[in-house]
Amino acid sequence: MYRVVLRARLPPEPMALLVTLLLMLSFTSPTSAERLDACQFSAKVVTEFGSRIRKPMGTKIDYGRRSHPITTNDVPLDHVRALVKLNNRKATNWHLALYDERDQLIQSFVPEDFDEEVIALWSNRIKGRVITTILARTRGSSPPWEDPLLSIESVLAMPQEALRTYHSRKDLRSPDDEWKDIETQDLFYKQLGEGTGIMLMGHNKKSWICSGIAITEHLFLTNWHCGGLPDMVAGSYWQPSIYSNAIIDLAWENKSIDLAWENKSTRLSEFRVVRVEAKNEDRDYAILRIAPISSSYLPRPAALAARVIATEEIVLIHHPEGRKKQVSSGPTCYVLNPIHTGTTNGPIDFSHSCDTEGGSSGAPVFDRDGYLVGIHHLGHQRTEAGDCDKTNKAIHLSAILEDLRHDKSAKIAEKKLNLLREMNAGSLTTPSDTFTR
Repeated sequence: MYRVVLRARLPPEPMALLVTLLLMLSFTSPTSAERLDACQFSAKVVTEFGSRIRKPMGTKIDYGRRSHPITTNDVPLDHVRALVKLNNRKATNWHLALYDERDQLIQSFVPEDFDEEVIALWSNRIKGRVITTILARTRGSSPPWEDPLLSIESVLAMPQEALRTYHSRKDLRSPDDEWKDIETQDLFYKQLGEGTGIMLMGHNKKSWICSGIAITEHLFLTNWHCGGLPDMVAGSYWQPSIYSNAIIDLAWENKSIDLAWENKSTRLSEFRVVRVEAKNEDRDYAILRIAPISSSYLPRPAALAARVIATEEIVLIHHPEGRKKQVSSGPTCYVLNPIHTGTTNGPIDFSHSCDTEGGSSGAPVFDRDGYLVGIHHLGHQRTEAGDCDKTNKAIHLSAILEDLRHDKSAKIAEKKLNLLREMNAGSLTTPSDTFTR
């Protein structure tokens, strides 16, 4: 797996946040040897994407106008986000505005945006290399000297693309032939993709991405291995320090559109993770309870099915390399073996011919009628004979549902059954309820 090595120098002055990102990236393509030995990379890896800078005590936002320049060592930057934290809830007489480098208002924060559960919020996407904050006093009920003690806890810098990822494609020479921008596809694919999102994860100084699918209006399904990085111990995966900083974006296909439109609409499709409802490392799934970040928008649920048919054409909707939402479908994307054998996970996996890439982990796999039948989770692996299988795998949805029906602990078993009931009640009965192909 290729890594992004990040060095950050934060200034000693508390009045400003100067983030220096030195992204040590190689812009060269993989060598022939790397291409031939794609299986040298772990099958369960995530693509590190972007950079997350955290100052241990946060950087205080003072009253008045303050500029926070960002440098990225000439790496093409798509946007940045700031994690704004309210440290004194007693203060109710303030208003915080965020501006981009063109002095265009991006977002405002007020005391009502925060509550007992939400003490930190990610900002909207901010274009450019300067974040400007203007903190002003209002006629609130708290004493005028009460300081909200607002701070910027983290800055997330997102490049225009993931420059180096692991490879699980059939042909690296023409890797994009099977991926189609979802906005160019017909209504069937667009509506299937409404619940598919990119998950932006971060921990300490690292940031990574995965895909996932809303199975109800409040539950999001992805891979267990998306809850951490390979160098972390299993017990660290999906800890609150990781999922509390996650952003699930269902409108990533609009990530580079006009700012005036973006600030009015894409924020409506961004979610935070409230908690992890269920997870299983062996079956490589995690079910997350989600909530809108700043609106009442709810995602379109999926229609669930538990059958996979050999040679059947399927649809994979994903964010390979952190790109806008892509569709893999048609005669080159189909089920190879409903019961995969020979490598890790065996009968709970099915193999498929769809091309994937870093960032595709957790992506929904639909049958040709639009039912969710699994989630992609594994790339190329070594067989027992030592050969590279050059095959992608997805976990059966039926295996996930079966895991929710049983547990040795009676308390956990009851929780899982309640979650299963919620999934059954909240998912669609059939895709044709809302569209026809």
